[in-house]
Amino acid sequence: MKKVLLIFFLTFASIGQVNADSRNFSFEIDNTKINVRTPDGFYNSASTYPSYIGQLQAMYPESQIVLAALTPKTDIETSKFTRYMIFSTLKRLTKEKISQKPFNGLREEIREQQFTLWNKTRERGDQALIDGSYRVSKRNGIEFKILLNESTPLGVFFENKKSISHATIVNTKRTINGISENFLQIASTSIVLIKKKIIFVYIYSDYDSEKDITWVEGKTKELVSLLIKNN
Repeated sequence: MKKVLLIFFLTFASIGQVNADSRNFSFEIDNTKINVRTPDGFYNSASTYPSYIGQLQAMYPESQIVLAALTPKTDIETSKFTRYMIFSTLKRLTKEKISQKPFNGLREEIREQQFTLWNKTRERGDQALIDGSYRVSKRNGIEFKILLNESTPLGVFFENKKSISHATIVNTKRTINGISENFLQIASTSIVLIKKKIIFVYIYSDYDSEKDITWVEGKTKELVSLLIKNN
């Protein structure tokens, strides 16, 4: 069932060819250039899946700007869209210059609330998904809904001077034109300070076993480290 839904959803986007530039690229936040080197096996979605950013921006809260996304070539070729990575920032922070001191305070707050953050923001998150589902439905001419059921916070697993990362396992229900599926997904959220700009890095994977936790945590460390190293 999941594969059927995925193929249906992907028909609304054109899929391009992978090229060398899809491993090294950049995006801007208020004229500040951020360089990206992708983790092994992942590519800039502008090359692999050109309309993906538009789909994501429709789904994400209007308070956020989706800057770029990374997708694996193998998932595109097999129609198994099970793992992906997203860069975003908050609209209200685009013109701000964040120094190290307030970022240290933000890291400390996340560390202290790592097991209660999801519960604290759940109501806003649910409403954002309702709004996002409406925009995706309108954009594609389909009936699309996504809801989050219970979640299991795994806490902070990676941290350095410029970043902090935590993970959550979520039980998700997705419906397209009346056909529903339930699945588990693990997601890591990283907040990274680059050139005085705040960047949110999200890494998602379907969850089948603890191997998926290991994968998400490993790829998070790889991607965040590459982001810091190349800027």
